[in-house]
Amino acid sequence: MTKKSTGQTLHPFVTPLTLAGALPFLGCSLAAWRLLQLPFDPAYAAVVYAAVILSFLGGIQWSFFLTEPAPKAWIIIISNLLALQGWGVVLLFTASPSGACIVLALGLCIALWVDGNLCRQGFLPENFYRLRQLTTALVVPCLLATASAQHFVIAAHLS
Repeated sequence: MTKKSTGQTLHPFVTPLTLAGALPFLGCSLAAWRLLQLPFDPAYAAVVYAAVILSFLGGIQWSFFLTEPAPKAWIIIISNLLALQGWGVVLLFTASPSGACIVLALGLCIALWVDGNLCRQGFLPENFYRLRQLTTALVVPCLLATASAQHFVIAAHLS
């Protein structure tokens, strides 16, 4: 693989759109704890959105595979596995949204790990990787808060 420039300037839309992409996770987390009203199940919404985001992140990783003259196979394999993880979680964990949130949070951490490797090898701009770190640091706690709300809010409702 040929290295890309790591000092690239991000398009002005990248940072605000990336951070805005974390807002649905925050909204679902707040709604799961009954701090915000939504017209749908916030845990299920968080699960589906996380699956979509995992697929989107896999698409970013695919771009490195498709544009390099001698791409590393592990990039395409992991990006496909992450997309399949998201889809499988939506299919298999509908009865346990808290478990789904935890599995998807792990998937987002793995996607960040892949991006970290791409950054260290010079394929992913460092400023984009820092943005990915920040966004993952916002999103993963939201998913875990949504997962824990499933237990605490339901238990409080039953008692």
